[in-house]
Amino acid sequence: MTGASASRPTGSSARRRRGRRRACSASSPPRRPPPHPPPKRRRPHPPTSPRKPLSTPGSRPVWHPEITKKEQEMSATKRWLAGSVAAIAAVGLAGCSAGDGGGGTADEPTVVEFWGWNQGQDLMVDAFNEANETVQLTYTQFPSQADLLTGLSNAVTAGTDVPCLVQAPGSPVSLLSKGLIQPITEQFAGNEDAFIETAVTSQSANDEILGVPFSGGPGFAMINKAVYDANGLEAPTTWDELIETGKTLKDQGVSVLNFAGEDPSTLVSFSNQAGATWFEIDGDSWVVDIDSPETQKAADVLQQFIDNDLITHETFADIPAMSQTYDAGKMVTIPLTTWNLAAWQERLSTSLGSWQTIDLPQFADADEFVVPGSFGGYSVPEGCESVDAAVDAAVFLATDPTTVGIAASPSEGAGNYPAIPDAGEYVDGLLPPTLLGDTVGETPAVIERAANAARVQWIDSPSATYFDELVSQWAKAVNKEITLREAVTHMQDYVVSDLEAQGIDVTER
Repeated sequence: MTGASASRPTGSSARRRRGRRRACSASSPPRRPPPHPPPKRRRPHPPTSPRKPLSTPGSRPVWHPEITKKEQEMSATKRWLAGSVAAIAAVGLAGCSAGDGGGGTADEPTVVEFWGWNQGQDLMVDAFNEANETVQLTYTQFPSQADLLTGLSNAVTAGTDVPCLVQAPGSPVSLLSKGLIQPITEQFAGNEDAFIETAVTSQSANDEILGVPFSGGPGFAMINKAVYDANGLEAPTTWDELIETGKTLKDQGVSVLNFAGEDPSTLVSFSNQAGATWFEIDGDSWVVDIDSPETQKAADVLQQFIDNDLITHETFADIPAMSQTYDAGKMVTIPLTTWNLAAWQERLSTSLGSWQTIDLPQFADADEFVVPGSFGGYSVPEGCESVDAAVDAAVFLATDPTTVGIAASPSEGAGNYPAIPDAGEYVDGLLPPTLLGDTVGETPAVIERAANAARVQWIDSPSATYFDELVSQWAKAVNKEITLREAVTHMQDYVVSDLEAQGIDVTER
């Protein structure tokens, strides 16, 4: 979703494009070069003409909480470890204190700069600005989550050009620990019932609200029903059943899962579903618990798919080849979430109409139905001048029927499942017209069950090199060079050693 690039203005030109911003009591620091290569920017204005729908996102390789390599801010981490969630908010890196500049007028609206990367957010900003007079949004679109994280880190560190609202580029606890965002508990109060409980939980820690939830990524699965039916097979309800299905189909050259060597999110999601929590914060210490019984259980199940050769190894670097394998009926089970549906509609051809969504298979010993999931949130960066206005704008974007509809649309938006109760009216818009054939009517119930059962609090690693190492270990395991148990044990030792080398207090469980 890279829009057309335009140079970011500086000096008085930049201030004019932002509108008249209410001034802080402290003098502003000298303006510096922009914190990121020039992204797409939009001025606040109501839409003046119909827009051609944007194309559906090309590909998203993961169906569960995204794992992204992040730049670590050591001083911010120390501030977190020295106190509580509120300690970060008390140590402002720049700008005014929380709540300053919250009230504008129609003649002099408060201007809130919003950064994001999802398709359709420009249209959502237009809708917000048309409906609101006292607060106006400007919008900067970044090419990706990683690019926004870099831009946000640079802006907060420099103490200039800090936006007041961002699509959170990572888990809120991790962003807070780096000093990049601030709690919004007071400003968000009273809005809890506007969102489903799991969504609010995903944006909370230590009784503090860290973000406004707006989209869900509940996990479910999709099977090639034509292949299943032709072999007299039922849809699997457990991973053990899927393993047995794989053994039945193996002689026909059919696989039941795809393990891309560059995508360790499969291990992360299975671990999440099994109940693992790899990273937590306890007092003044980071808790590292990668090599836990829950992760070992997940690893043991995944190892059976590897050892029995029940998987394909299609890479997301070659989507056409992957699609051909799926179209040919050679890979018949896809774990995914809502935003993947439109992408698979575009990728597949001859198998369109053969697929059916099902509840995500469970571990055989599961006491309750649970799926890995994630909820995206809007966060208020440290140094924001207008926290009240930013939170009000975020709640509007996440709950207003027009903006929710845009975000949920696979053509105009990103195909996001809304974080609000009774989201059923938006689910039909998420469903591709031909992918699921006659079974399309079953999908809303599958998605709703997943959204209400999602295990959403997954904290990113504070180790800057963790992701690359995880990719390496996953690739070795998929290629049978090591076992997943060995990979998990290695990751535990690796992250602990890395954090200790940086002088960060670590607790192992």
